[in-house]
Amino acid sequence: NQKVTIPLCTSVTDFDQITLRFHISGDYYFWGLDDIFLINQSLSDPQVNNNFWASAPNVKTPANQVSAFPAMTDISNVGNVQSTNTSVNCKVVTVNSNGTFGTVHYDENKNFGSVPPCESVENEEFSTLVDQPSDVGLYEIQYRISADVNQITTNDLRTSRFLVTENEYSNALSEAE
Repeated sequence: NQKVTIPLCTSVTDFDQITLRFHISGDYYFWGLDDIFLINQSLSDPQVNNNFWASAPNVKTPANQVSAFPAMTDISNVGNVQSTNTSVNCKVVTVNSNGTFGTVHYDENKNFGSVPPCESVENEEFSTLVDQPSDVGLYEIQYRISADVNQITTNDLRTSRFLVTENEYSNALSEAE
């Protein structure tokens, strides 16, 4: 039950027919295609890529060992129209015990300008480092993309959390956590 939209990145305007090929490479899994639609649609869809965004260097860091780290994320325009005035906002916020957000510790925008259709921008750091908070607690880093026209917003936000602890250091949460 998944809907997938695949933009045609080239400007094909004069054709009488189109051929599609669906290919899956797998072992013993069954899959099916149903309800295939070809839609003549032009859209700009900038996204924060789901395969890379920078977070704190560790999941758990003792308060006396916090450090600064770069804010950085990969973005793409997965639409078939240029994405103009594209920017990403990065925030680091306290996560309160009731799940709401509290103090904002870092808030910066990075302007990516115009991103061509089906193009990605990778490994560009924000201009200032994130000073990791030194108060014991739970924090969330948020990357949110915006543009002049952004027709699909479900891929605009990527987040991850990290802890500042009294004396515990860890690169991963325990199994219980």
